[in-house]
Parts: sequence; structure tokens; C-alpha cells
Amino acid sequence: SILRVEFSDESGIPTTEARVALVAPEALRTDIEATERTQGLLGPPPTDLYDRAKPWRKPKGVEVPIIDTARPQAARVGAAIATLVSVPWDSSDDGSEGACLAADLSVGPPVDAALPKDRWVPHPNPDLSLRFLEQVTANDLVAIGTCREISRGFATVQTEVWQDQSLVATGMSTSLLSTKS
Repeated sequence: SILRVEFSDESGIPTTEARVALVAPEALRTDIEATERTQGLLGPPPTDLYDRAKPWRKPKGVEVPIIDTARPQAARVGAAIATLVSVPWDSSDDGSEGACLAADLSVGPPVDAALPKDRWVPHPNPDLSLRFLEQVTANDLVAIGTCREISRGFATVQTEVWQDQSLVATGMSTSLLSTKS
């Protein structure tokens, strides 16, 4: 099933279209699998990553509950930044929620690293497209993200989520570079 929504301006001219495709699991060829999940474009995480990672800092005077909850840590991996996350709940059937949390938290650090340092630029990430490659069973995940492009007020980040040395999800996100904080 495909859900299509079209938005128009006040004169009736179409301006935006959104589509969501829903697929029943039995309609997918689950008998075909790739067995190479030990290499990605950004990972796997280096073996000394946990030794090098540093806890996220909270901006002075700003409450950030997710930092207290997921206890993210960060470390450079080449030009990318790895975000280590402890998922604060038990895994669901496939663990996709934990992979989503790790991927979502991995978007901000590479954007922040690519921005000018003279002033803080708010950069919320309103969208994340993530594809799941394997079941997530661990609560400690590593998401490696790199800022691929910044232009016209948008930053594009590529992310890989790793469970130990196995690639479990990959995706892209867009951050908005806001003029207001």
C-alpha cells in the first residue's frame, strides 16, 4: 500500500508531496540474505573506541534528559564521529527502536563538528531514514556518522549503526541550520 499526501499553497498549486510505502512482511523475499555485515562505508568501530570515547557534555544551563538517560559518548573515527549509546530499555522483537535512538543521537555531533566555532548554530534533525539489516539484541550500540554536505541551510549526515562488529542499520538524516536559538 502506498499513502500519498499532496500539499498545495493558497492558490492551489502543489508545493510538496509525501509518500509512505507500507509492505506486509510476507510480501518480502526474506529467503535472500547478504552475509557480509562486517564492513561498512564508515565502520566497523575500532577496537579501542570505548577507551577513547568521552561523555557528551550538556550545554551550560540547558537540560538535556536524553544525555542522562542514554549516557552517550563520542569519539572520532577518521573523518566521522562515533556515538556510543546505552539503550535504556529492553530490546523489542527486532531491536529497531534502539538502533533508531543510536542513529538519531549520531546526527548532531558530525554537523556540530562541521559548523563554524565562533557561535552556536541550532541544528535539529527533523528526518531520519534508516534501513535495518539485522536484528538488534544488544543494549550497547555504536552509531558512526559523517556530515556529507552542508548547503542552503541543510546538513546531510550518513549514519551506520553497529552492534559489536556487525552492521545492523544504515541511513541518512537532514539537519536544519537555524538562524534562531
